[in-house]
Amino acid sequence: MESKANEGARVADAAKSHGDDHGHAEGGHGHGAPLQYPYVAHHFDSPQQQFDSGKLGIWLFLVTEILFFSGLFCAYTIYRAQNPEVFYWAHFYLDTNMGALNTVVLILSSLTAAWAVRAAQLGQQKLVKINILVTIACAFTFMGVKYVEYSHKFHDGLLPSRHFDPKHEVWEVEAFKKKHPEAAEAMTRLMAKLEARKATAAVDLEVPHGEPLALVPVVNQVAAAPAEAAEGSAAQATTTQAATAQEAVAQQAPAQEGAAPAPAQEAAQEPATQEAGTAEAAEAGAEGTEEAAPAAPAPVAAPAPAPAPAAEEPILDDDVFLANELRKLTPAEATPLLRAGVLQRQADGPFELVRPKKAGVFFSIYFFMTGLHGVHVIIGIGVWIWMLVRAGRRKFGPKYFGPIDFTALYWHLVDLIWIYLFPLLYLIH
Repeated sequence: MESKANEGARVADAAKSHGDDHGHAEGGHGHGAPLQYPYVAHHFDSPQQQFDSGKLGIWLFLVTEILFFSGLFCAYTIYRAQNPEVFYWAHFYLDTNMGALNTVVLILSSLTAAWAVRAAQLGQQKLVKINILVTIACAFTFMGVKYVEYSHKFHDGLLPSRHFDPKHEVWEVEAFKKKHPEAAEAMTRLMAKLEARKATAAVDLEVPHGEPLALVPVVNQVAAAPAEAAEGSAAQATTTQAATAQEAVAQQAPAQEGAAPAPAQEAAQEPATQEAGTAEAAEAGAEGTEEAAPAAPAPVAAPAPAPAPAAEEPILDDDVFLANELRKLTPAEATPLLRAGVLQRQADGPFELVRPKKAGVFFSIYFFMTGLHGVHVIIGIGVWIWMLVRAGRRKFGPKYFGPIDFTALYWHLVDLIWIYLFPLLYLIH
């Protein structure tokens, strides 16, 4: 019995000395940590001390993250208090379905992260790796959804600050139509009237394309007028003189039956000769007028002033036209627009169309907060990949699961921040 006891004591001393040597060589434990705790760093006396120190460190880091995001939430609160109608207007441009999908994805990833910690505590190595893989997949899904959402906003001009230039009006957005169908229909009818007015104005301003008119030089028209008048006067004078001569011959014939016809014929021929001379003179005068007309055109009388055109309806600016149409709205028609935030009543009585003039402020906060949160998601993906590599080497178990626990705490904070961002940005009421 004594020999067996001495032999056991020697084995214990050998194991102790071997443990001390192994601690200094392999693990670097200066305080003689036993072989069963090779993961304990040299500046810790026990695994529990190392775990508690790590837990305190990760919580201090999370507090600094909370303080950082708290400043952003304060900025959000201030700007929303100053411009509530703008924030309400602009949030319709966000895709609530995309935000809800990302919320579900992150909640699922938090579940798998906590499950990975529990599996490590139970020593279930395969389940640890599966849960880490699912967590990483959820993180990549979140970033993929954000990429689609950001691409849509850049395409539609939903950019921060002064770059905000939406390609669609708010009543054309599906989220607004679902929440305020009556207001969307009313604004659609109003915009249809505006487009009809623009189309009518464009038709009135168009110049008809017909066949070109034949233009006659003014000089030719002035020269031709005296010639035509001279020819008409000569023909009328010839006809009148011929009729007078015939009447005179008929009256003298009964009184001079026995006389020679020579005097009567001479008397009848004299007017004819005078008429012929008058016609020749008229023709000569007309020819002379035609030749002289280009050199000295006859004065043309000034045209009579055209009648004053009827007063046309003035072409109104779009904003003026909309203001006039809004004045015509009845209380029943204006009520859904007021509830939807599209209209607001001015101090002097008439309604005013609310437009997102400062919507760039909303999207500046949106892109900064969601973008910063996305950076934290990317960092979390990198840390989870590191945890997966270490889990593949079977580093975690019931006595050592601190790194997975700390990573899960960080991931829970990322999830919690998004749970606040989603209602504040996507579900504004």
